[in-house]
Amino acid sequence: MSDSVNSEIIDSGGTSAPKVPIGNRNGGVIGSFFVFICMLAAFLVAGAIFVAVVTTTAKTVLSKPEWLRKSKLVVAKKKEVDLHYTPEISMSGRTNDGNSFIYDIVLVFGFTEKQRLVDAEFARRGLEVQDLLRSFFSMQTARDLHSSNEENLKEELLERINKFLKTGKIDEVLFLRLDVN
Repeated sequence: MSDSVNSEIIDSGGTSAPKVPIGNRNGGVIGSFFVFICMLAAFLVAGAIFVAVVTTTAKTVLSKPEWLRKSKLVVAKKKEVDLHYTPEISMSGRTNDGNSFIYDIVLVFGFTEKQRLVDAEFARRGLEVQDLLRSFFSMQTARDLHSSNEENLKEELLERINKFLKTGKIDEVLFLRLDVN
Protein backbone atom coordinates (compact mmCIF):
# COMPACT_ATOMS: atom_id res chain seq x y z
CA MET A 1 0.00 0.00 0.00
CA SER A 2 1.16 3.47 -0.74
CA ASP A 3 0.44 6.72 1.14
CA SER A 4 -0.95 8.57 -1.83
CA VAL A 5 -4.42 10.12 -1.67
CA ASN A 6 -5.71 8.08 -4.61
CA SER A 7 -4.79 4.66 -3.26
CA GLU A 8 -7.52 2.45 -1.86
CA ILE A 9 -7.82 0.30 1.22
CA ILE A 10 -9.70 -2.95 1.07
CA ASP A 11 -11.32 -3.89 4.36
CA SER A 12 -12.53 -7.25 5.45
CA GLY A 13 -16.02 -6.59 4.04
CA GLY A 14 -14.59 -6.34 0.54
CA THR A 15 -15.39 -2.67 0.08
CA SER A 16 -12.87 -0.09 -0.76
CA ALA A 17 -12.57 3.53 0.36
CA PRO A 18 -10.16 6.26 -0.67
CA LYS A 19 -7.33 6.79 1.74
CA VAL A 20 -7.06 10.35 3.10
CA PRO A 21 -3.96 11.51 4.91
CA ILE A 22 -4.66 12.34 8.60
CA GLY A 23 -3.63 16.01 8.53
CA ASN A 24 -5.83 16.95 5.52
CA ARG A 25 -9.52 16.46 6.52
CA ASN A 26 -11.63 19.39 5.16
CA GLY A 27 -9.63 22.09 6.86
CA GLY A 28 -9.52 20.52 10.30
CA VAL A 29 -10.74 22.21 13.49
CA ILE A 30 -9.81 25.74 12.42
CA GLY A 31 -11.69 25.42 9.10
CA SER A 32 -14.82 24.11 10.82
CA PHE A 33 -14.69 26.91 13.40
CA PHE A 34 -14.32 29.54 10.64
CA VAL A 35 -17.35 28.15 8.78
CA PHE A 36 -19.36 28.16 12.02
CA ILE A 37 -18.41 31.80 12.75
CA CYS A 38 -19.33 32.85 9.19
CA MET A 39 -22.71 31.12 9.44
CA LEU A 40 -23.37 32.68 12.85
CA ALA A 41 -22.48 36.14 11.52
CA ALA A 42 -24.77 35.64 8.51
CA PHE A 43 -27.67 34.63 10.78
CA LEU A 44 -27.07 37.62 13.07
CA VAL A 45 -26.98 40.05 10.13
CA ALA A 46 -30.12 38.49 8.63
CA GLY A 47 -31.85 38.71 12.03
CA ALA A 48 -30.88 42.37 12.44
CA ILE A 49 -32.18 43.19 8.96
CA PHE A 50 -35.43 41.33 9.69
CA VAL A 51 -35.95 43.23 12.98
CA ALA A 52 -35.22 46.56 11.28
CA VAL A 53 -37.70 45.86 8.46
CA VAL A 54 -40.45 44.66 10.83
CA THR A 55 -39.95 47.64 13.17
CA THR A 56 -40.00 50.18 10.35
CA THR A 57 -43.05 48.58 8.77
CA ALA A 58 -44.91 48.46 12.08
CA LYS A 59 -44.15 52.11 12.83
CA THR A 60 -45.34 53.11 9.37
CA VAL A 61 -48.53 51.08 9.52
CA LEU A 62 -49.43 52.01 13.10
CA SER A 63 -48.59 55.69 12.89
CA LYS A 64 -51.00 58.36 11.67
CA PRO A 65 -51.31 58.68 7.93
CA GLU A 66 -49.16 61.41 6.43
CA TRP A 67 -52.18 63.45 5.31
CA LEU A 68 -53.39 63.54 8.91
CA ARG A 69 -50.10 64.70 10.42
CA LYS A 70 -49.81 67.78 8.27
CA SER A 71 -52.31 69.41 6.03
CA LYS A 72 -52.54 72.72 4.22
CA LEU A 73 -55.22 75.24 5.13
CA VAL A 74 -55.88 78.03 2.68
CA VAL A 75 -56.67 81.14 4.66
CA ALA A 76 -58.49 84.28 3.47
CA LYS A 77 -55.30 85.80 2.01
CA LYS A 78 -54.91 82.73 -0.25
CA LYS A 79 -51.81 81.71 1.67
CA GLU A 80 -51.30 78.06 2.56
CA VAL A 81 -50.68 77.27 6.22
CA ASP A 82 -49.35 73.96 7.60
CA LEU A 83 -51.67 72.36 10.12
CA HIS A 84 -50.89 69.89 12.88
CA TYR A 85 -53.54 67.64 14.40
CA THR A 86 -54.51 66.43 17.82
CA PRO A 87 -54.74 62.68 18.42
CA GLU A 88 -57.98 61.05 17.28
CA ILE A 89 -60.94 61.42 19.63
CA SER A 90 -63.58 58.68 19.48
CA MET A 91 -67.11 59.15 20.79
CA SER A 92 -70.26 57.10 20.75
CA GLY A 93 -73.60 57.66 22.42
CA ARG A 94 -77.29 58.31 21.84
CA THR A 95 -78.84 61.22 19.97
CA ASN A 96 -81.39 63.60 21.51
CA ASP A 97 -84.50 62.66 19.60
CA GLY A 98 -87.44 60.35 20.21
CA ASN A 99 -85.85 57.43 18.36
CA SER A 100 -82.59 57.75 20.26
CA PHE A 101 -80.22 56.79 17.46
CA ILE A 102 -76.65 55.75 18.23
CA TYR A 103 -73.80 57.92 16.93
CA ASP A 104 -70.22 56.81 16.40
CA ILE A 105 -67.80 59.66 15.74
CA VAL A 106 -64.03 59.95 15.33
CA LEU A 107 -62.56 63.42 14.88
CA VAL A 108 -59.38 65.46 15.13
CA PHE A 109 -58.71 69.16 15.54
CA GLY A 110 -56.19 71.01 13.36
CA PHE A 111 -54.06 73.91 14.51
CA THR A 112 -51.17 75.97 13.13
CA GLU A 113 -47.60 75.85 14.38
CA LYS A 114 -48.19 79.17 16.17
CA GLN A 115 -50.90 77.45 18.18
CA ARG A 116 -48.75 74.47 19.25
CA LEU A 117 -49.80 75.03 22.88
CA VAL A 118 -53.21 73.71 21.84
CA ASP A 119 -51.81 70.17 21.62
CA ALA A 120 -50.44 70.42 25.17
CA GLU A 121 -53.76 71.79 26.43
CA PHE A 122 -55.66 68.94 24.75
CA ALA A 123 -53.32 66.47 26.46
CA ARG A 124 -53.73 68.18 29.83
CA ARG A 125 -57.50 68.67 29.61
CA GLY A 126 -58.39 65.57 27.61
CA LEU A 127 -61.20 64.44 29.90
CA GLU A 128 -62.78 67.89 29.86
CA VAL A 129 -62.59 67.98 26.06
CA GLN A 130 -64.24 64.56 25.84
CA ASP A 131 -66.97 65.67 28.25
CA LEU A 132 -67.61 68.80 26.20
CA LEU A 133 -67.82 66.75 23.00
CA ARG A 134 -70.05 64.09 24.58
CA SER A 135 -72.39 66.81 25.81
CA PHE A 136 -72.38 68.51 22.39
CA PHE A 137 -73.14 65.35 20.41
CA SER A 138 -75.74 64.09 22.91
CA MET A 139 -77.75 67.29 22.36
CA GLN A 140 -77.88 66.65 18.59
CA THR A 141 -80.62 64.78 16.76
CA ALA A 142 -79.99 62.17 14.07
CA ARG A 143 -80.87 64.81 11.46
CA ASP A 144 -78.30 67.23 12.97
CA LEU A 145 -75.60 64.56 12.73
CA HIS A 146 -76.40 63.67 9.11
CA SER A 147 -73.46 64.04 6.69
CA SER A 148 -75.35 66.77 4.80
CA ASN A 149 -75.03 68.92 7.94
CA GLU A 150 -71.32 68.20 8.44
CA GLU A 151 -70.09 71.74 7.65
CA ASN A 152 -72.51 73.28 10.19
CA LEU A 153 -71.34 70.78 12.82
CA LYS A 154 -67.71 71.66 12.10
CA GLU A 155 -68.37 75.40 12.45
CA GLU A 156 -70.29 74.99 15.70
CA LEU A 157 -67.65 72.67 17.16
CA LEU A 158 -64.87 75.04 16.10
CA GLU A 159 -66.61 77.90 17.90
CA ARG A 160 -67.31 75.90 21.08
CA ILE A 161 -63.83 74.40 21.33
CA ASN A 162 -62.17 77.78 20.77
CA LYS A 163 -64.28 79.29 23.58
CA PHE A 164 -63.21 76.39 25.78
CA LEU A 165 -59.47 76.64 25.09
CA LYS A 166 -57.30 78.95 27.20
CA THR A 167 -53.92 78.80 25.42
CA GLY A 168 -54.76 78.93 21.72
CA LYS A 169 -57.26 78.31 18.98
CA ILE A 170 -58.00 75.46 16.62
CA ASP A 171 -58.32 76.16 12.91
CA GLU A 172 -60.08 73.06 11.63
CA VAL A 173 -62.30 70.16 12.64
CA LEU A 174 -62.00 66.92 10.65
CA PHE A 175 -64.46 64.06 10.99
CA LEU A 176 -62.72 60.77 10.31
CA ARG A 177 -65.98 58.93 10.98
CA LEU A 178 -69.48 60.32 11.40
CA ASP A 179 -71.99 57.46 11.62
CA VAL A 180 -75.54 57.52 13.00
CA ASN A 181 -77.58 54.30 13.25
